[in-house]
Amino acid sequence: MTKRIRFIWMFALLALFAHINKIEFIVFCFYRTLEEQKAVFEDNKSKCDGVINKSKHQLWRAIDLAIVKKGKCVWDRTAEYQLLGRFWKLMGGKFGGDFGFAEDIFHFEY
Repeated sequence: MTKRIRFIWMFALLALFAHINKIEFIVFCFYRTLEEQKAVFEDNKSKCDGVINKSKHQLWRAIDLAIVKKGKCVWDRTAEYQLLGRFWKLMGGKFGGDFGFAEDIFHFEY
């Protein structure tokens, strides 16, 4: 439970940091069910199968967000994702933009 509380606290700080830097975003994935995680695993978008290796989404310790500019989600790597990723890592989190196996700039986990 303590790690979940830390994650929520870190996410609140990330949201504040984004606001200060005039970066808008939406959250499009927080919790994943076993079935959802299996589907992501089968699409080779995660190394976690959801059973033996649980995703941080299944543990309530990851969030996927999309930067919003002019009312539209930005799905390409941008300076805003990198800035949020650097800040997240300073707090001790892992940024999906650094994962070598998948382009996951939307993923922030603890």
